[in-house]
Order: sequence, then structure tokens, then C-alpha cells
Amino acid sequence: MSTTTLPPLPPSPALRERGEPSTLRVLVAAGYPSVRAGLAALLGQSEGLLPVESTPGFIETTENAPDAIVVDVSSTGDEAIDALEDVYPATPFVLVGGDPAADGPGLSSGAVAYLPPEADAATLAAAVRGVALGLTVVDPALIVAAGIHIHSRAAAESTTTSGEPLTTRE
Repeated sequence: MSTTTLPPLPPSPALRERGEPSTLRVLVAAGYPSVRAGLAALLGQSEGLLPVESTPGFIETTENAPDAIVVDVSSTGDEAIDALEDVYPATPFVLVGGDPAADGPGLSSGAVAYLPPEADAATLAAAVRGVALGLTVVDPALIVAAGIHIHSRAAAESTTTSGEPLTTRE
């Protein structure tokens, strides 16, 4: 059995602009210091991620724009999330404890991630790396909870086999 090594993913556009291909700056926003510290500690376990804790006022300058913003939705108000979106319009969000149907920028706004509050360090790091590359990441449990319908080949096949088959004319 041979193993195939995939080439490394390219750095995000923000990293290329800064010329730092190895480290993603991640702004951590949460309403409570203990939650901010916990999220920063989880992010700090992953090589290549540099958590930047923020204070409750947490607006930095656009020159120091992070590559991703991790937000604890349950402890951060909608006004704070909106303010972060205004200051960093091109920066993707990872919303921990957020509902894809109601919280944050939504799924149609580009790169965004929605994770449950019990997400572990590896899941959080993967979501940050994903949004930094322009991907949308949603935990499967949140998809079901939000009522988002996902099409699958198995479901499509099962509907075509039930009942009478269509004729050529139909």
C-alpha cells in the first residue's frame, strides 16, 4: 500500500500580502476573559496559528488585520460582531456556538465557519485554516439543527427507484 503525500495548501491572501507564509493571525473575540483565554489556548495548541486575544472593546486597526476572527457567539453581542465585520470586512469569521441561519455574516457572505461550543482544538484549528483559504465550514450537527437541506446522491437515487419508472415520453 502506497501513501500519497498531498502538496501543502497555499498561504492565504492576507499572509501573502504580509510575506508570512507560515503563521495565521487569529483575533479571538469573546465577552468574558476566561472564554477568550480558553479559545486562545485551544488555538495556541496548533502550530502555525497565532492567537491574538482582544479586550471587550476589541477594535484594532485595519493595518493589523487578522487572517481570521474566532468569536464566541454566546458571550459576544450582535453589536460587537457587527463592529468586527465593519472594521475587518474581508476577514473571515469562525463562529463558535453560532447558528448558521441566524448569527454572524451567514453562509452566503463568503468564507465563514460555524462550530458547536464543544469543538475541540483540532476542529477549531481546521476551521480557522479553512476560512483563511476561503472555504465555508459548518459542523454537520449545526446543519441539521438549522434546518439546512443537503442533497445527496443516495437520496436522489432512492426517489427515482420508488414508484413506476418514467417512460421515454415522460
